[in-house]
Amino acid sequence: MYNTGTFNLSGGEISKVVASFYGGGVYNGGKFAFSAGTITLNNGYFGGGVFNEKDDCTYTGGTVSNNTAKQGAGLYFSNQTTTLSGMTIRGNNSTNTGGGI
Repeated sequence: MYNTGTFNLSGGEISKVVASFYGGGVYNGGKFAFSAGTITLNNGYFGGGVFNEKDDCTYTGGTVSNNTAKQGAGLYFSNQTTTLSGMTIRGNNSTNTGGGI
């Protein structure tokens, strides 16, 4: 999923996506709200599950699991306002830094 506007994920699954560089499951260059659902089994160089480049991100539920990346396997953040609460981050694997975040 490539987002430069507003993206609300409130259910469903994003899985088995491979990106050669940023954001296997989700590349966010806009506003992203994640309240339910699963982001799993994705791969990217930065941010296997989610790569957040700018603007506001809010995570209030859902699961980010079993993603892989060189850096930030589950979630990768790049200098923006982010809120994390009530979500599960587990089983993500980084070959360099930031397995979960």
